[in-house]
Amino acid sequence: MRTDEKDYAPPTVNPLFVIDGSDYTDVRFSLGARITLNDIGGFGSELRNDVIVGSSYGAASEYYHPLNWFSHFFVAPRAFASSQPFDVYFDDNRIATYRQHSAGGGLDFGVAVNRFSELRFGYQTGFLSLTRSIGSPGLLPT
Repeated sequence: MRTDEKDYAPPTVNPLFVIDGSDYTDVRFSLGARITLNDIGGFGSELRNDVIVGSSYGAASEYYHPLNWFSHFFVAPRAFASSQPFDVYFDDNRIATYRQHSAGGGLDFGVAVNRFSELRFGYQTGFLSLTRSIGSPGLLPT
């Protein structure tokens, strides 16, 4: 029997369950996951992919890449697209429901302070629109 060393690590999957019961007459539910592929494009790099379906749906991807194998400095380009409910309330009454659509991308430069903390500086650009589902047309511009 023979084993071969792989130049990549196995992917990691972190599941996501969202139950939003803030309005008991309209409970929202979504399922998703973050799929992380390690050492793609170099040691310490990560390709992070997020997907979600349900009341909210979308996808996002980020490529985290250290500037060299011993450095704490990194670059992280990303892209995203999503659609989620957006409610308008007056006092405690929901008066309109919109669908918020967004898409875009960005680029960050930063330093990883430790395993759990990082400081990022970057730029993000994107597109945002609202589509009315329920309510008067004059509440928000479309």
